[in-house]
Amino acid sequence: MMLRICVFSSLVFLCNLPLQAQDVFENMDAAVNVQQSSDEKQDVDCTDGGGTTYDMVVCGASELELAEAKMDQYWQVARSRFVGDDLMTEYDNDAEDDIAEATAKFDFAQESWHKYRESHCGSLYHKYRGGTIRGPLSIRCHIDMVEKRTWQIWNIWLTYMDTTPPMLAEPDFGYYPDRDYKPN
Repeated sequence: MMLRICVFSSLVFLCNLPLQAQDVFENMDAAVNVQQSSDEKQDVDCTDGGGTTYDMVVCGASELELAEAKMDQYWQVARSRFVGDDLMTEYDNDAEDDIAEATAKFDFAQESWHKYRESHCGSLYHKYRGGTIRGPLSIRCHIDMVEKRTWQIWNIWLTYMDTTPPMLAEPDFGYYPDRDYKPN
């Protein structure tokens, strides 16, 4: 009897696995809350990216969480440049309104980027909807886009046109997208 319960429980878990993975990638905010206990998560070996599709999802979710935390750190520092821009307020009586507008546009740009990322990676997930690789491919898409966005934030908002050192170190993801790009 106990064996039947164990086999039945295992089958229920395995049958629900694709649904769990699908839920994870339809709402990437849930990716870091993969439906496993902390003991089970510790059993996943991420040194090689994970051996099974489910392991890849768990490992990818952890990697995505770290990448998003780094992006948020860079974004917060970049956003702080708008607040209390003394140089602007010293010479412009309308500077506070300008700073508020610039901050709102900066926030809107980041919000729009999040929507684009979800749409772009969602289309990749949909393209491979018939296979188990859709989850790992989608999460890799999210990670790549977050890393590139972090670098863009650094390059545009945290560096200076002169020799002033950047506000934070350049994020190193092993590649440098648009390295020479500077806004006009």
